[in-house]
Amino acid sequence: MIVEGEKDADNVRKHFDMVATTHPMGAGKWKVYYNEYLKGKNVYIIPDNDTDQNSPSYKKGMNHAMDVANQLLGTAKSVKIVELPQEFNGLALPCCRMRLSRFVVMPVYK
Repeated sequence: MIVEGEKDADNVRKHFDMVATTHPMGAGKWKVYYNEYLKGKNVYIIPDNDTDQNSPSYKKGMNHAMDVANQLLGTAKSVKIVELPQEFNGLALPCCRMRLSRFVVMPVYK
């Protein structure tokens, strides 16, 4: 999983027992050379869910997720963007055990 922030990466590892990472400097700062570390992996990207879907902040996070996803196509085995349910508005990632199936998962295709 790729999330926005170290705290979220730690929560994914702790509560979902999955490998998670983030990258420095926030949305819009993904570097092409990060792609090689995800070669052949199933990748889930979780943008921050810190505001409503009409806000510039939400759009920036979703645009970043789409940019990262598009860069990983052809390198990663699969790429999906995970949108948190609206009930988690204000939280970057819930700090509780939940099944991934509860989230909105959007496959990415080129």
